[in-house]
Amino acid sequence: MNGKQVRIEDRRAFLEWLIASHRFKSASALSVLRFFLFPEERLARLRLIEDCSYLRPLLVVSTYGLRQPGLLYQTFSGSTTDDETILFELSFTEGPVYFAPFFPGRHRERLFLSAREEGGEAAAAIFARIGTGLETASTPRGSGTLKRRAIMFLIDQALERRDRKAFYLLTGELKKLTGGGTLACPDGEKAGSKG
Repeated sequence: MNGKQVRIEDRRAFLEWLIASHRFKSASALSVLRFFLFPEERLARLRLIEDCSYLRPLLVVSTYGLRQPGLLYQTFSGSTTDDETILFELSFTEGPVYFAPFFPGRHRERLFLSAREEGGEAAAAIFARIGTGLETASTPRGSGTLKRRAIMFLIDQALERRDRKAFYLLTGELKKLTGGGTLACPDGEKAGSKG
């Protein structure tokens, strides 16, 4: 994120207000939200965001009357709406968890504005997390293939969510990876380079 320091007390105040003030599309969203209230270490890992759907792991919770999913957890390997699976995965997640809450008036809600992180990450930071070892793999061809697969997976996810911002960012990265938009063969060589 871009460096705004969010206090744990602000995150807790927002979560408690959200739980007490709204009715969620998914009843199991409450148990997932309560998971972060205690202990403090869990709450410290929670990053409230406005619209950075390319960040992973991403937790989405929505109230009634909105188009977003009621409960959704996405990682680089897939997504789930099952609360037991989400709680299981969250209990083993050590890094930050990005949380996008959708409720009426969120752009005006003081508690949300004080608890959310500002902006998004630079593209380089996003793609560095696709796989820490992808670019340092033992074979350059293998690493490009793995990174290309990860980006294609994220593009599919962006298309499913109709997320234009993430789609354009990801397709731009894919073009860079394949040599500025030229067609690439599965083994990593550009088409027509063999003679």
